[in-house]
Amino acid sequence: MAVYVGVILAQLPLGMLGTMTVSARYASGMIDATFVGTRPWSPRSSTAGVRATCTVLGVTGETDLRVLLSTMRPRLNPGRYVFTTVDGAIPPGVGPVVTVAEEEGLTLVLPQQEADAAGLAYEYVAGWITLRVHSALEAVGLTAAVARELAAAGLSCNVVAGFHHDHLFVPYARAAEAVAVLEGLTRRST
Repeated sequence: MAVYVGVILAQLPLGMLGTMTVSARYASGMIDATFVGTRPWSPRSSTAGVRATCTVLGVTGETDLRVLLSTMRPRLNPGRYVFTTVDGAIPPGVGPVVTVAEEEGLTLVLPQQEADAAGLAYEYVAGWITLRVHSALEAVGLTAAVARELAAAGLSCNVVAGFHHDHLFVPYARAAEAVAVLEGLTRRST
């Protein structure tokens, strides 16, 4: 099912395209857009220093479980990631990819080399998989289906929901296997 995305307005210098409207359809994590303006754009019409301000309105995530599973496109991000906790602020030189405020302290998920450099203790080394389908936060069943599939393969999975995508942290030594398991689930869901 396609969902209307919205309008993009670009503010460009006088003499160039003043406004641009896009009619777009969003389905399965992909945007199909048609641009309409008052003047055609070409690489020769662009100039150094041109700034455009764009706003996208109303992007909605997918809720259909079959579509989510068949288009999740799991991607293994490079690197090793660890879970640690700190009292107070994030230490200098540390750039967590996830933070969670808990009563006991601030949980950080960060690259292992940053934790090592900052002297932070950890026990679990993970691979980070991103499900590249734009899942709606109210979608039902995606986390359960993914966790069930990984559990059947004997893989632990720590899930973090971002605004656009779900992120899985799995044992680093078996991360490529986890991606293969998820790709199998995708194939069976189409």
